[in-house]
Amino acid sequence: MLSDWLIQDVCARPDGTLLADDPWDGCPSGSVRRDLAVGDALPYHRHDQPAPGAPQGYQRHDSFPRSGAGLRQLSTFDFAPFGEFNPAQDGYDALELDGAYASIIGTRDPVGLAQTFFGSCRLDDAWILLPTANFFAGGSTVAHLRLVAWERAGQAFPGTCPSGNDASFTRWALRPVDFGGVGGAPTKRIDALVVDHHGGDNPVTADHIERFYFTTAYGLTRWERWQNNAGTPRPEGCAGATQETTFRRVDCRDWTNIVPDATPFPPGAWPSPYVDGNLVRNHDFGGATFANWDRLGASTTGAQTNVSIVEEGGDHHLATNCAGACTAGQAVFQDVARGGVGGTIRFGYRVRVDAARAPIELVVFERDAGGAIVARHAVSVDAGRAWARVTAPSFEVQPATTQFRITVYLSAPDTFRVDDFWLAREPGRQRG
Repeated sequence: MLSDWLIQDVCARPDGTLLADDPWDGCPSGSVRRDLAVGDALPYHRHDQPAPGAPQGYQRHDSFPRSGAGLRQLSTFDFAPFGEFNPAQDGYDALELDGAYASIIGTRDPVGLAQTFFGSCRLDDAWILLPTANFFAGGSTVAHLRLVAWERAGQAFPGTCPSGNDASFTRWALRPVDFGGVGGAPTKRIDALVVDHHGGDNPVTADHIERFYFTTAYGLTRWERWQNNAGTPRPEGCAGATQETTFRRVDCRDWTNIVPDATPFPPGAWPSPYVDGNLVRNHDFGGATFANWDRLGASTTGAQTNVSIVEEGGDHHLATNCAGACTAGQAVFQDVARGGVGGTIRFGYRVRVDAARAPIELVVFERDAGGAIVARHAVSVDAGRAWARVTAPSFEVQPATTQFRITVYLSAPDTFRVDDFWLAREPGRQRG
């Protein structure tokens, strides 16, 4: 299946435990190699090649499946501090596999913000990558598409369908490729589906090429930008040639540098409107602000619940406490519109405390149009000094629900540190 080439693999034990081992190296005894499934937390991440002063490279990139209107895959672009969505620098590509081709239908970068690739007036067969059948045979086509920067223009998602389009000669082939081999990283020879997306309908006169490499081990494994008779060849970041006929490689990222994650990252936390994404706004405080959140209650001395944004190793999180002895109901919260989301929902966050142990509760309320509570869903833990990811049991959205309130209740006077909130539709269910 083509999805095997678009989604990165993982080593899994029979009990479902996912391992941080590099699947390209072979999985440990007693485990099997498989694609990440929708909802799997990521036990390792793929970074670009090591560089002086940057042993983990400069960018983290993962390729994982997400549910949506059809079969979707998200490829993230995460610059340090890693594991935090920083609007000023991070983004993604969103892929669909529904029609005759797998294609990029959406992208996000800090300049253009969220943008849609329209091939027609629907999210299908836009920035064409590969056919969904007979892709091993190699081939070519001319894609017709146009980019709409809807978020920057203040349009509603997914943007207004454009009246015209642009042509891109697109070619794909299967061949062995040497990945890695930069900055002391090992060289990995892997069979790859290589896709050339030309800036024009003629491969000779096109002004540029964007080249994508897909492997069964890693999904989107490498990306390159080539300019036709322009730019300075750039050898940094990737091994291999920097000149092909009149084209010069001016940029490249090779994401085969494997870095384990001690607290596996929940893919539902990465926000994107092109998939069943995270409904929580400012979910990881990456903009160093408390925006979209609020607080409730006061301590026994009348002091308001204390909140502050803290930077730790470049990563931002929320620090909160009762500002003294706690009273019932002291909390931080955010109201999230249900919109069209139905079916089964899960939620979670990351937490630690400035004490040996202390209790904390994360609650999601379902509320109706009048603000009345329809249902309450909670997960309680005794937090410790080390960061821990917490995932709540799933729940079915009630028909009367129009809003979710995600709430952190404080019942101990210690300072709690919270981050990476997420609330998203559970895989495999449909929108209501």
